[in-house]
Amino acid sequence: MKERTKTIINWMIPIIVAGIVLLSITVPRAFEPFSNTVESTGHLLTYPSAPLLGYTTINAINQFAGDTTIEGLNSALLFVMTGIAIILVIAPTFMAFGFKKRENSEKLLQPVRWHLGTGIVIAAVTIGFYSAISVSAYESQNVASIERQHTLAQLQSEMLDLYFNASAKAILPQENGGGGGHFTTFAADNGSTRPIQLSDLNRYDPGSQFDFVISENITDSTITIVGISNLEGNNPDFQNADGSTGHIQIRLTVNPYEDSGFNVRRENEYLYASGQ
Repeated sequence: MKERTKTIINWMIPIIVAGIVLLSITVPRAFEPFSNTVESTGHLLTYPSAPLLGYTTINAINQFAGDTTIEGLNSALLFVMTGIAIILVIAPTFMAFGFKKRENSEKLLQPVRWHLGTGIVIAAVTIGFYSAISVSAYESQNVASIERQHTLAQLQSEMLDLYFNASAKAILPQENGGGGGHFTTFAADNGSTRPIQLSDLNRYDPGSQFDFVISENITDSTITIVGISNLEGNNPDFQNADGSTGHIQIRLTVNPYEDSGFNVRRENEYLYASGQ
């Protein structure tokens, strides 16, 4: 038999072993009624820190209820140390001794210990790469989410600043550039009255990174300010108040003459992973 065929056969077996180990983690129910045992064995051979991670998560939750017990810690640590010993010591030793034995043999296949050790190493390395990529992707998403929320919080803060400025302006008499107690009775250039505009507000900055629009449905006591961010939203066809499309915007409706509080609504924003 050709040497290449021998090599293929010898590598196919540990790959199959690695596949079975990985299946024990990803699809443990396929091994019913021994799914729990099989899954634990799979974690032991590839991801031994899993029980310790579970312990720390449960312990953190229990601490909120005043329970500071360390029950289960010793078994989790033992599991971790055993798994590390298998992956870093026993499996490589199986590979080395199996390979050494194969050098002095004319048999077609490598020894069983070589196949087992190599399969475990392949499975562990695969899980390691997968975990590293997953953690990196999660961290990137987490950073992006934090930056997004920070931007929206800044937008809302600027909108509240504009609102308080608008409320103060509305209270001023018309001769002082105000609305005489209303949002709809600011003095116009032709001697008539008009609704409040962004240009009336001292706190309005045309150079802001955000766009602001005062909605047309202004009443004597109610004003709606819409702030449009530069963040892409869930629906690319969403019509923003400034004429653009697809951005997240915040709508703030307030009545300073009532104690109803602020009505703040985010529009076209992603809701967790699925959007809304």
